[in-house]
Amino acid sequence: MRTLSENLRALWRLLADLSLDSYLLWRDECREVQGAFERWARSTGGERGPAFDAYLAALDREEAAASVYAMRLQTLGRVPTATRISEHER
Repeated sequence: MRTLSENLRALWRLLADLSLDSYLLWRDECREVQGAFERWARSTGGERGPAFDAYLAALDREEAAASVYAMRLQTLGRVPTATRISEHER
């Protein structure tokens, strides 16, 4: 049977992995926003409206990814530290 500290360490590792995945997704979405902005800035005539809509959609996806990343970091921060883990095992 695993101890509380082992379980908490496993939880922390899982949350850290999820946080890293969220960070990478957020960075990908940031690059998509940049690309969509550049396409909109270069667009002309009838392309401008759809290009702007694509830019707004990219911003929405980036915002959603940033929210997930922030939530996962907050959750990770709530996992007890090693000091508090040791106190729970006494």
